[in-house]
Amino acid sequence: MALSNSIRHPTCFNPITGKTNIAENQMSIQESLRLLLTTVPGELLGDPGYGTDLLSLLYEPNDLALIDVAKTNIVTSVTAYEPRITLTHNDITISQRLSQLYIQLSYIVKNTGMRDTLVLQLAIREGY
Repeated sequence: MALSNSIRHPTCFNPITGKTNIAENQMSIQESLRLLLTTVPGELLGDPGYGTDLLSLLYEPNDLALIDVAKTNIVTSVTAYEPRITLTHNDITISQRLSQLYIQLSYIVKNTGMRDTLVLQLAIREGY
């Protein structure tokens, strides 16, 4: 079964051919998830609910309650904006090492039943 394609992000156009770059299959899902998780709600004109509050959570004390809030935020956004996959709280692992926050999503692609993983690394800037 074919998965849907999407325009590549952030490089939308090929400077040599002038054509639109296309992300296919799993790459399309992974790029969509990265964009969704790193967009702040209100940042996307036309859809103020698109995104997550993960970036604002980076500077909060790292405890179990915060991890639960982050997981709920991720599941809510993914359920609303990425209908090609299934994701639950138990499919998300969040860890912090030094000034890096790691978010691992282990999701199921609905069309194929295949399990895939995305690891997102967010830098925590010093001085905040």
